Amino acid sequence: SHKKSLPSCRAIITPKNIKQSDLIKEVYTYTEGKQSGYTSDKKIGSKAKKIYPEFGRNAKYLPIMSIEEYLNKEKINFDKRIEGDSPPLLLVQDDDFQYIRFLGKGAYATVNMVKKLDNDLYYARKEMPKQVIFINKRVGDVKNEKRILQSVRHPFTINLKHFYQDHINIYFLLPLMAGGELYGYIKKSGKFKEDRAKFVLSQLVLALEYLHHLGLIHRDLKLENILLDHLGYIKLGDFGMCKWIKHDRTYTICGTAEYLAPEVLNHTGYGLAADWWSFGVLTFEICSGRTPFVADEYLQIFYLIMRNQYEMPKSFSYPLSNLISHLLEVDLTRRYGNLKDGVEDIKSHDFFKHTHWIELINRKIDSPLLTIMKLPESDFFEPQPQPPTIRDDLKKAYNEHFQDF
Repeated sequence: SHKKSLPSCRAIITPKNIKQSDLIKEVYTYTEGKQSGYTSDKKIGSKAKKIYPEFGRNAKYLPIMSIEEYLNKEKINFDKRIEGDSPPLLLVQDDDFQYIRFLGKGAYATVNMVKKLDNDLYYARKEMPKQVIFINKRVGDVKNEKRILQSVRHPFTINLKHFYQDHINIYFLLPLMAGGELYGYIKKSGKFKEDRAKFVLSQLVLALEYLHHLGLIHRDLKLENILLDHLGYIKLGDFGMCKWIKHDRTYTICGTAEYLAPEVLNHTGYGLAADWWSFGVLTFEICSGRTPFVADEYLQIFYLIMRNQYEMPKSFSYPLSNLISHLLEVDLTRRYGNLKDGVEDIKSHDFFKHTHWIELINRKIDSPLLTIMKLPESDFFEPQPQPPTIRDDLKKAYNEHFQDF
């Protein structure tokens, strides 16, 4: 059944848990058992503008008339921001926010919903203990994630709204994505029909086009990192493995096992095209309910990936299977997204034949996902008692490693 096939071996691969020389060390991080507070099929209604104010139906922002012009302008702005030549984030502290409820917990962070007291806007607050970050040698990774999150600006990517730290934690204030993770919907429904899948995937194409234009490789494209807002649009999140390579090559093996491109595994270096392989895996998964390379152990998955050994479902339309076959292409000189026309080979493919890219990036299309989305009831926004926290003064010893954040 689908519920058995989806999780399989969703192992998180990092240099800390795998030897690049032999790919032997067996460390697994599974994503099952994620907690969610979303309990209702009702729409948020008047609360929506408080959750996601900048891209509402009546939001005041300049429409994007040309994607090419937009990308070129954003590249200039991004380069200034990433190099530190931009206004700093507004200074905030813990007293500026009211705890509302717990949202979820990962390997290195807890995510809580909070309300900013001066304007009643809701956020997802990612709380990362300094002790955990330091012990797991992730200080540089978290610093890099912050730098990128506060520099990206796109309708379909998460960006950092506020940041602060205390003696115990690092805090990222991110948009509250009321629809939750795409992973939950695929796990529940089994798969998306192609029209729904196309709506999600076309937004991801624009998000990756933007990131790659900036010279950023995401490196962890997967269902868990695609979040839905209250209007049924997506944002690509989790930039913890993202790297600014400026169209160069990088060599670190990292990501999630089932989505890794073959060139990531063979130690010869890889570039932006690795994201398009992962996009091909994701396309396959959204439309079938499973990834193309499925095994119980990640070494078996790597074996299948290196040999490009998978079976295309007969239920796929010809345009869909054709697109996937051009994305899951081991030969980099033939992989879509990496040819001389770049992303245009994907955007002009028959699978996206009727996609209105300008309307999409301006969020003018009604989302086909609204009919299946679980949005929180109004009582979701009522404050709950905050769990007690242990304020261990010994943890202050880690502060010296976070002074230049």
